[in-house]
Amino acid sequence: MLLKKHIQNLNCFRFLVDLLMVLFSWIVSFLFRFEIKLIALTRGDDSLFNYIRLSPLLVFCYFIIFVFLGGYQKNLTQEKIWEENFRILKLHVLSFLIFVTMAFFLFEHRYSRVAIIFFFIITPILISMGRSLVRKLNRLYLKRQRPLRKAIIIGNGPHIINIEEAIKHRQDWNLKIEGKFSFHEFSEIYKQIDNMDLSAIFVVPDANENRLINDIYSIMDKTLAEIFLFPYLGDKVFFAPTLVHIENATALVLNTSNMNSQSIFMKRVFDIIFSLCFLIIFSPIYFICAVLVKSSSKGPIFYKQERMGLDGKKFQCLKFRGMYINAEEDSGPVWAKSGDTRTTSVGRWLRKTSLDEIPQFINVLKGDMSIVGPRPERPFFVENFKQEIPGYLLRHKMK
Repeated sequence: MLLKKHIQNLNCFRFLVDLLMVLFSWIVSFLFRFEIKLIALTRGDDSLFNYIRLSPLLVFCYFIIFVFLGGYQKNLTQEKIWEENFRILKLHVLSFLIFVTMAFFLFEHRYSRVAIIFFFIITPILISMGRSLVRKLNRLYLKRQRPLRKAIIIGNGPHIINIEEAIKHRQDWNLKIEGKFSFHEFSEIYKQIDNMDLSAIFVVPDANENRLINDIYSIMDKTLAEIFLFPYLGDKVFFAPTLVHIENATALVLNTSNMNSQSIFMKRVFDIIFSLCFLIIFSPIYFICAVLVKSSSKGPIFYKQERMGLDGKKFQCLKFRGMYINAEEDSGPVWAKSGDTRTTSVGRWLRKTSLDEIPQFINVLKGDMSIVGPRPERPFFVENFKQEIPGYLLRHKMK
């Protein structure tokens, strides 16, 4: 694929520049500590050789993490610069920790903590600057590749506007649209494919054109252009489709989250650390709330309410009890409202300040919930909402 090949070549340059920036950061860190007298430090004594001999280990650590944990984008989606920089920072932190740990166990030499800290700070900055340089060089390269490669769009599907915008703004694709045709303009499409030096063909059928897709396929083997098919999936609300291969067949999964195992793992680690810190730091407030709840009315301190979480799994959501016991015996499942007579005086204050939600950090630690995610609702309301709100159940594909 021409577009894919360009992305792959660009990633090779990014990789080389990234490693150069990492090595440069390591050398600069040594010079900052032992050669440049910007801050008052006990000078100590060390040689550049001791730092250079760590270069193979440094390159190995950053190579493994950046290459195998998603440091280089493999698809045609344009990534925002802040997203790229955040991803670089995450990969840098992991690479750095592995590098420092291995250096400690493999080398007896004691390396300067100031140099290591300085390296940790400047490396993501220099990698980001290197990526910016690659982007600028890529734009200069593409300007010399004129004329633009030719592309056509076949069909009247809903993705046409997105395709046109992508071609217009993605300079790295180096494409221009030569024409747009409906599936019914078969002879004209055949003429374009037969006579034109096309680089890309975007097939975008609508609901009525789907039945003619085989007619278009019959002439697609007459061209070497890259063919991109955007299947018509209807007007139903789903997640972005995920491509999977089952034996010799290809399928689009429409209702599953696009989070990969790495992202899920990192999210879980964040949930555990954040919840533990929050519970420890604010434990005096929990104690005060517990005493107030217990003294306000008869009953337990915590109120357990069934909620629906990830993949429809039900769990007991914890809250500080703010209502009298058996408050819903007469009313059934209903939302609390202002001036609700079922609520205790302490409960009204807890709800107003949202302190009644604090025990849910225990649910986060248990894995029932996540710090960031859609609000879990009671099964009774879920049954109603899934009939009234299109795509409502999709929220249960995220924790």
